[in-house]
Order: sequence, then structure tokens, then C-alpha cells
Amino acid sequence: MRNLIIIAISLSLVFGESLWKGEKSGLFDDHRAKYVGDSLTIIVLESISSKQKSGNQIDNSNKVSIGPGTGYASFLNEATSFPNASNFKANGEQSSEGQLKTEVTVKVKEVQANGELVVYGNKITNINGDKQIMEISGVVRPENIQPGNKVYSTYLADARINYTQEGEIKNATEPGLITKLFNTFF
Repeated sequence: MRNLIIIAISLSLVFGESLWKGEKSGLFDDHRAKYVGDSLTIIVLESISSKQKSGNQIDNSNKVSIGPGTGYASFLNEATSFPNASNFKANGEQSSEGQLKTEVTVKVKEVQANGELVVYGNKITNINGDKQIMEISGVVRPENIQPGNKVYSTYLADARINYTQEGEIKNATEPGLITKLFNTFF
């Protein structure tokens, strides 16, 4: 009987079950996004710089000459010329720079057949009546997920990063109605 109790106790220790049923991973497993509905933090570090430069130059010159006149043109006593010259030169340059740094937590919307994660999320911040809206979507390879369940935006395939503002700051940076009308016609 004593041997039977020892065997029963040792079998119960060997076939022990978790107290938390339905867990997707164990206590020591890496908690990285891998299923639909899991959260993942995108670290957005985007820097954009562009510069365009164009120039155009046109030079044109011609000269019409006629000799001494006869008949009705007898008033032309010597060779006469009518020079004509024109030149046009135009230059234009445009440059813009932008930098965006933030973190946005997104949700896994789909797991593709190859294991890549389709993610989408947005973040709306309202500061003193100025609304800032950040919207992110794309595809993440599980290998690019860093510890802490984070991934850099540079590793986001088919990335769509949209940043918009609403409020007084946006209104102050937009041209007024008269300026818009003037630019439309001229």
C-alpha cells in the first residue's frame, strides 16, 4: 500500500497541469505578438528630406540686314540691319525636411500563411484643443520583433504612416481664403 501511495504521488507530480487554462504561452516563454488580436508596439523613427532644383536658360538672337535701297526704298542709302536678341533664364529650388518620432501600439489583424503579421492601429492625442492623429498599418515579420514586443517602423513592410493635425496650430500654418483665391487665379 505504501508503494502504491508513492507511485500515485509521483505520477501526479509528473502529469501536473497549469492552474491557468487557456494561456497561449508558458511563464518563461517570450510574449511576442503572434496571434490575431495581440498587441505590438511600433517605434516610429522617420526622417524625410527632399530637395528639388531646376533651371532653364534660353538665348535667341537674330539679325536682319538689307542693302542700299532702290525705287521706293531709295531713302536707304547704306546697309541697314535690325538686330533682335532675347534671352530667358529661370531657376527654381524647393526643399523640405520632416522628422517623426513616436510609439504607437497596434493590433494584429491577420496572420498570413507565411507567418507574417498584418497590423493596424491609431493614436489620437488632444493637447489644448489641438488634435494629433497617428495612423499606422503594415506587415511585420516575427523575426523583426524586438524584446518588449516592439518593432521599428523601418521594418514595417507595406507601411502606411499617416500623421495629421486638427486645431489652431494647423489653422495658423494654412494660407487664408484670400491667399488661396489669389493663388488659384495667378
